[in-house]
Amino acid sequence: MTATRPGRDVPEILLVRVLAACGPYAQGDHLAVAYNAPDVGRIATHEPTQADVPAAPGVPIPMAVQVVVTLGAEPYAAGDVLALWFVDPRFARIARVRAATHHSGSEAGPVAAADPGPAPADSVPSPAVAQPPESALAMVRLHWGGDRVRRFVQVVDRLFTVDRLGWYRHALAMRLLVPDEIRCGDPTLDPPAGAALQALRDAAVETMGGPLLEAFMPNFSVTAEWLDTLDAPAGARSLAQLRRTIESIEAGRVCALELVPEPDCTVGGIAAGDLAATADLCLDAALPVFIPCRSIFPDVSERLAAYRRALIDLFGQTARSAKLVRLTQMAEPCHALDDRLWHLVGTIGESFGGLAPG
Repeated sequence: MTATRPGRDVPEILLVRVLAACGPYAQGDHLAVAYNAPDVGRIATHEPTQADVPAAPGVPIPMAVQVVVTLGAEPYAAGDVLALWFVDPRFARIARVRAATHHSGSEAGPVAAADPGPAPADSVPSPAVAQPPESALAMVRLHWGGDRVRRFVQVVDRLFTVDRLGWYRHALAMRLLVPDEIRCGDPTLDPPAGAALQALRDAAVETMGGPLLEAFMPNFSVTAEWLDTLDAPAGARSLAQLRRTIESIEAGRVCALELVPEPDCTVGGIAAGDLAATADLCLDAALPVFIPCRSIFPDVSERLAAYRRALIDLFGQTARSAKLVRLTQMAEPCHALDDRLWHLVGTIGESFGGLAPG
């Protein structure tokens, strides 16, 4: 989280217009966003009777509303498209989705140097696609051979036919993105890390057996028994072992790593911050950290990075939910994740489709 700027006690005020309805906010609503740190703010509508919108009752499910800035404040400019992520609609995490084509300069000040620049309108704020090699404790690679491309496209297409899967459509889809290879900054740890990764892949394959087939059966619904098969202990154990191996690498002695993406693979780096941010979370919240999302195809990189970030953010916020929540609210569709997966599978099919046998 960005630190509050020193010496600035008076909050900045943004004026924004809602681009698409979400939660209590309708398309065209004008909102004010007040903040000291530019990544967290308080939201108020312009209508006095709705200035403080109460949080929805029940268990919180994160939502995101996309807005365009009409009156900027540092570091945002008029025309910037932002995402406001919230559980309580009075408070939100703020992130730029797309920068304005032209900044006025005097209105909002310079754009932060870390701004990712233009991104697809349907994408969520995402981390840089490629991490600097020196920051990675380990790097992973996923091979997109013909059989994998075809299976990924076919399985995800089928997953979208089962409305009752809800969030668990993505718990299954992320298991299709477990990498094949790992290289550690400490080469002596490559064998144990590789063995733990293979165990994780075996557990993912097993999950894609029984639980996946049950999901395709008529009258399927998410039950406690089905969740138990999805949460098989083997996956959690192998992921925990993989994490422990990587975390044992001494940051000060990490060898420079670089895996270059090839036409039939994606690669990614695992940094210490990635692991720390998902410490003590369940498999579904921690597994996305290991998804390789750097490709020679820019669209693949963007879509994978956006989906990976959405998985980490949303599953992370619900990681400690009670089983009743997992059987009710999380059995409902998660449109933020559905949109990103839908765009990703199309991009994978288009970019790697020539690898798939007819």
